[in-house]
Amino acid sequence: MEDILHYFNFFYCMAHKWIIENKEFKSGCVELHCELATNKYKATRREVDGGGILYIDDKNKILYLFGKSFDFGQCTVDKVKSCEFEFWYDDYTIKFCYETNLNKVLSFDDSQFNYIRKPINEKDKTK
Repeated sequence: MEDILHYFNFFYCMAHKWIIENKEFKSGCVELHCELATNKYKATRREVDGGGILYIDDKNKILYLFGKSFDFGQCTVDKVKSCEFEFWYDDYTIKFCYETNLNKVLSFDDSQFNYIRKPINEKDKTK
């Protein structure tokens, strides 16, 4: 069943994509990044801080953000650091890089990522 879902997502939704708009992380399985924006096809690069592709590793609780948006360009590390993620990612490590190839991203060690946010619950344990 999982293979069928991946096949469906690849051919009909192209990829899981993300953007940052008004410091808010928005993601979804869409054809174009602009479909995630509030103003859809009228959004500009001034309104959206960039975006890219995402890959969710539920087994290891890692959210990979990589690549760039063809509609809004590449997001900066500072924009990713300052954005608000949905609460269901609180238990996930978030890894961000500019690489566009998923296979390369998955083979990176932590030093090759531009930014890593540890899980929120892990931060609370250290206080």
